[in-house]
Amino acid sequence: TDMERDAQDDAWDAAYIDCLTALGRVEEAQAHRWAWFTATLNPTPLRDHLKLLPDFDDVEAEDRAKAHVLAYPDTAAALQFCLDWPDLLTAAQLIYTRVEDIRGDHQALLTQAAEALRARHPLAAVLLWRAMIDDTLDYGRAPRYPAAIEHLAECAAVDAVIDDYGRFLPHERYLKALRAEHDRKSSFWAVV
Repeated sequence: TDMERDAQDDAWDAAYIDCLTALGRVEEAQAHRWAWFTATLNPTPLRDHLKLLPDFDDVEAEDRAKAHVLAYPDTAAALQFCLDWPDLLTAAQLIYTRVEDIRGDHQALLTQAAEALRARHPLAAVLLWRAMIDDTLDYGRAPRYPAAIEHLAECAAVDAVIDDYGRFLPHERYLKALRAEHDRKSSFWAVV
């Protein structure tokens, strides 16, 4: 499976770095840690890389890492990194700038991220809940209706603390647009 292959690759990368370190080839080990992180968004090599940098260089390197995460092609992997690091501010930035790339079928990840973001970044949480709602209704995933209804209730619950929706629809307008687009999904609306 992919997870087994990833674990094998991680073990190989870690062993390679250990060998370079044992040989005193610290710069090569650092370069490999950075390459491993940029290829996979695995937080472990990044943590190890930053630990070995002098003061202030680590801040600059972490900023470079965040920029890499924000531009990473796989938004789900980037969001997972932000949760694992943890860096909720970067997660929120990722969501605001790349919400169109977020796939609503990543239910477990998006639910976990929305809960983590809810208190300090409620709009980012709302955008994740909306991604799951839209995916559920766009593809007629009836078994997910209860979760989508719960996500809609979460959106309504945090609406009061969001002062500015920016370029995104305010809750009432989103709800109206959702109803207009999916008015035939009566089993969904009956519960809502």
